[in-house]
Amino acid sequence: MARNNKKPKKDNSERWLVTYADLMNLLLILFIILFAASQIDKAKAAKVAQSVRSGFGYQDSGAGASASDGSAAASPGSDQYWSPEGIAYQQFYEDVIKLIKENNLTDMVNVTMDDRGVVISFKDNVLYPSGQANLNASSLTLIDNIGTLLNHLTYSFILVEGHTDTDPIHTAEYVDNMDLSTQRAANVWRELIKMGISPTNTAAIGYGEYRPIAPNDTAANKAKNRRVVITILRKEVAASDQSALEISNAASQSAAS
Repeated sequence: MARNNKKPKKDNSERWLVTYADLMNLLLILFIILFAASQIDKAKAAKVAQSVRSGFGYQDSGAGASASDGSAAASPGSDQYWSPEGIAYQQFYEDVIKLIKENNLTDMVNVTMDDRGVVISFKDNVLYPSGQANLNASSLTLIDNIGTLLNHLTYSFILVEGHTDTDPIHTAEYVDNMDLSTQRAANVWRELIKMGISPTNTAAIGYGEYRPIAPNDTAANKAKNRRVVITILRKEVAASDQSALEISNAASQSAAS
């Protein structure tokens, strides 16, 4: 029997490089996807998520009652932003910004959003005549529209604050700045209640000149301090704060009556 002395031929095709190249391409694609995901705009992602939920018939549960002049910026930074509740607050924030722009009040109203909720700060002359607490006609429409938006938002608590500058006031209607700021906050509170906001989780309080955001040394700074602030909180109010808010709520209802 003849022996087969032929040696097997050596494979010089280096076909393993094809598999290696495919693996490298897959890894490259993976890293590109990971990089792109890390750069995604959260606001746009929220809108996409909301659209997807709408497509599947999902609707955010609404109801209830929850609440720099110039530009405003949202700063959602926690996992709550990605929840349906967080998306609802992002939409509410954008709707309020749109409402302010439609009324040409971007230099008079400041709107901000963070993990706590939304804060809307009005310069006093947006809502009231100088030295008065009665809402003017245009501001009634503005507050009513905000109240309508709030009726579609689930919140924990709404606080309305009145602030003044240090210029003293003493008239037949208002004893002092504390009285004026309290009446202003109460009138905004009362208008929100008329729009269907529950008084149970809302309160109004006047701080007078005692919580300024700028020194009362110039006319411009005094104008900053004369303001009404609506804060819409989406988290539970701390127990230590609840009793104080209940007292201020009772006071606001008394002042508004």
